[in-house]
Amino acid sequence: MAVARLSGLKRFVSEALRERVKERDKHVGSTDPVREGPSWPYVTGDKIAARVTREQGTPEKSRKQLIRRLKRFRYPYITSHPYGPRNTRGKSFYRHAQGLGLLDFLLKPPFLWEIRRAWFFRRHYELEKQLRDRKQSQHGYPLAFHREMMLAIASHLERISRIARKHRVPRKWFEDHYAQTLEQLLSEASVCYPELQRWLTPTGRLRPHSLGVELQVDIFDAIAAEFARRKIDSKTLAYQLTALICSPQSCITTRTLHPSPDLVRRNIRDRKTKP
Repeated sequence: MAVARLSGLKRFVSEALRERVKERDKHVGSTDPVREGPSWPYVTGDKIAARVTREQGTPEKSRKQLIRRLKRFRYPYITSHPYGPRNTRGKSFYRHAQGLGLLDFLLKPPFLWEIRRAWFFRRHYELEKQLRDRKQSQHGYPLAFHREMMLAIASHLERISRIARKHRVPRKWFEDHYAQTLEQLLSEASVCYPELQRWLTPTGRLRPHSLGVELQVDIFDAIAAEFARRKIDSKTLAYQLTALICSPQSCITTRTLHPSPDLVRRNIRDRKTKP
């Protein structure tokens, strides 16, 4: 019974998500460089997203934060030092990137949009995890409430669909109610399954481990593509820049990158060797 309910839930949420994407794309120009909000949930009222957007501020603020990182760390970032990762002799990442002519690429769109996206999702995840550890949604209700509502709404959609099929009634006869119910289901499901969009992604395209790894892969791929265009052959620099960008803001104070460049390298390797 539980398997059947989950199957129905996945079917209706997938339908709701497709409808939401179609509706959203009607209002998004094909030349827009970036979506500033999160890719999931595709629903209004995401209080965490609103908070992160306020904290993130303007692109100019993000550019200044990246410059601070580039100037704070020296290249290469050495992780094998007995007293912790450090390098006091090399040039800063800023000077090294400047020498390679990479500053415009790193500090301006479209790559700046990729950086802001990575920082947005990292902070969104941190705040969401804090709430989940307390078993609470961003709306202030217990997660159990949203789960029970989600299952009840999916069951309702299954019942009315079954009745319509039995009597050969076209959906357009009750399409307004059906659409509103799908919308509410999507809202509840976004609370229970923040990464539910994976249901619509073929397994061959799923990346390993976590959303954090996905962000690392996206940043690395953008850097690697630019390096290829400029004929810069330095995977070490690409891994280290990715670690520098994907680390939390506290790295400027602690002078420690997390993820480390070695961890980024392993994650990239895993992505390329695992389905």
